[in-house]
Amino acid sequence: MVKIKQIIFLALILVCYISFNAAVFQVKNPVVAVFGKFRITLDEFKIAYLDLIKKPKIHDSRKLREDFLDEMIQNKLFAAEAKKLGLEKDELITSKIDSYRKKVLREAHFDKQIKSKISISEKEIEEAYSFLQEERKISHLFVPTKVKADSIYSLLERGTSWDSLAKNVFKDSLLSRNGGDLGWVYWDQLDYELSMVAYKLKPGVYSKPVKSGFGYHIIKVTDYKKKPMITRSEYELHRRKARTILQYKIGDERAAEYINKLAKSAKIEIYPEVFRFVYNQLNEKFKRKPTQFNPMSDIQLTDSEIKSIKTNLWDERTRVLAKVNGSNFTIGDLLSYINYVPYEVIYTSTKATIDYALRDYLITKEADKLGLAKTDYVNVKSNLFSDMLFASEFRKREVRKVELTENDLKAYYQKKIEKSGASYESIKSTIEKMALEEKKREVIPQLTSTMLSKLKVKKNLAPIHEYYDTVLSTKN
Repeated sequence: MVKIKQIIFLALILVCYISFNAAVFQVKNPVVAVFGKFRITLDEFKIAYLDLIKKPKIHDSRKLREDFLDEMIQNKLFAAEAKKLGLEKDELITSKIDSYRKKVLREAHFDKQIKSKISISEKEIEEAYSFLQEERKISHLFVPTKVKADSIYSLLERGTSWDSLAKNVFKDSLLSRNGGDLGWVYWDQLDYELSMVAYKLKPGVYSKPVKSGFGYHIIKVTDYKKKPMITRSEYELHRRKARTILQYKIGDERAAEYINKLAKSAKIEIYPEVFRFVYNQLNEKFKRKPTQFNPMSDIQLTDSEIKSIKTNLWDERTRVLAKVNGSNFTIGDLLSYINYVPYEVIYTSTKATIDYALRDYLITKEADKLGLAKTDYVNVKSNLFSDMLFASEFRKREVRKVELTENDLKAYYQKKIEKSGASYESIKSTIEKMALEEKKREVIPQLTSTMLSKLKVKKNLAPIHEYYDTVLSTKN
């Protein structure tokens, strides 16, 4: 499943204003916001903003950029407040930050070793853009081996019904009953080969077996939805996004080949006793079934699932689970890498989960040896994630602290209900929950406004708009 793993670094176009702080006039990386002791640079903005605009149906605009810069400012302020509360000592938060930094290292490795070697034609970009304007309703028959897939394909060719084969193929009762229906799927949610087959199939026609990272699929498109008109100007506007997504889809496939070669050449020794311990603690623990939305989330496990794992394994985190090229891979390392193991793998088996974590460990170690841990990209993106995570925890705490007073309730009644004619006493108990929810929604904007009023906020939006209006409108 595709995920955008890296920012594309391009030449910066700079526009400076004399009235702004002198720090803004840096030639290579202008500052776009200064507030108190904090600042945000254009590179920081670009790295964070890409994670937003890569999402389906999110398109760049001037207003979106400006709103997002405001959100980044809020994140930095709230993250600082969270640290004052001692949340830097929270193991759940710090372990997430450590896991994310390793993930970013793997992204940097992908950029250096895989992405830089990919060549894409204009025709392929146009085709990718066309696919991004569609959704397809897809069913599949899935098996782990090509031999089994070829056998199923032969049965289809001889007239065996799709639904009867689905009942035999899937242990999952829902997929068994619904003929392997995956629902509506975006092109960029699927592995490269799967997506190219699925989006070229005519409705009702099934494919030959197609290999993915998990096994072999026979695909059938049952319906599709397409944007009614695609103009050339729309294509030019969003061409770069289509190119980036295509580049990473192809890259995912090549990365899988790279990782498999790396794993085969590695010397890995699993310690059976520790493996059995981990297996017993994790086996059949994950009951939540995967959906097509799992790949759209970076962290694959919920907070409750992570806490549950730590409850079982944290005290044993120093035990060595495997020796990898002479280095110890501990239970603690597994806990660090498991956040970014695809949930389909975690749900499938504990052994597959450990294997995937070991592969990620190999890539991370190789990235470190290449010196990628010292790059600005890794440091900036890790810091942005840290800000976001601390800010999120601070928001949750502030919202949980909200309590409803009698005056709050009366004010809500006067504002929302009084004109209806209902008396305060008769409706008081009914509106308590609504009044509390409204007060909770207001607490963060009010807190932000109060904090910003104490600071002199200077924003320099020119470099942001110049970059996206001019640089991103050119072909690359």
